[in-house]
This record gives sequence, C-alpha cells and structure tokens, in this order.
Amino acid sequence: MGKPPSAAASVIEEQEIVHHLRILSSETERSSYIIPLKYRKMENLHIVFWLFKDVAWCMGWRWLGITMIIPTLAIAIIIAYRTRQYMSELCHNLAQ
Repeated sequence: MGKPPSAAASVIEEQEIVHHLRILSSETERSSYIIPLKYRKMENLHIVFWLFKDVAWCMGWRWLGITMIIPTLAIAIIIAYRTRQYMSELCHNLAQ
C-alpha cells in the first residue's frame, strides 16, 4: 500500500482537473451553436401553432386545423430563412 497523498498533492491535482475542464468547456463553447433568444421565441411560437393544429385536427375541428397550417408553415419558413447561415439549423428547420 502506498502512502496517502499529501494535501499539497491533492490541491495540485484539483487545480490540474479544473484547468482541463476549463479547456474542454472553452472548446465546446467555440464549436457549439447557441440559439439566440429571438429565434427561440419564434421556435416556441411555432411549437404552439403546431400543437393547436394537431389538437384541432384530433378533435375533429378540421377548419381550425387547416387554418393553423398557414401560420405554422409561415413561421417555419421564417425560421429556416433566418438560420440559413448555419447548415445544421437550416437542415433541421427544413425537415419540419
């Protein structure tokens, strides 16, 4: 059995771990895309319209379901247009 690590060695190991975590988090931040607030709000509105459309269709209110297609599709097109510079976002939004 080895000797237990000294307090100084533990502190150094902890500092190295924190340093490596900072490096990893900064690399992740640079390589990931964070959706801006104005786009998230539009996406949330798109979800609300989508749910209204689906609920109306399931309840048998076809007129409301068909009517809700227009704003749902319009917001999806606007979101796809605004995020066209990010290929992953564009593909995701076009798939909807």
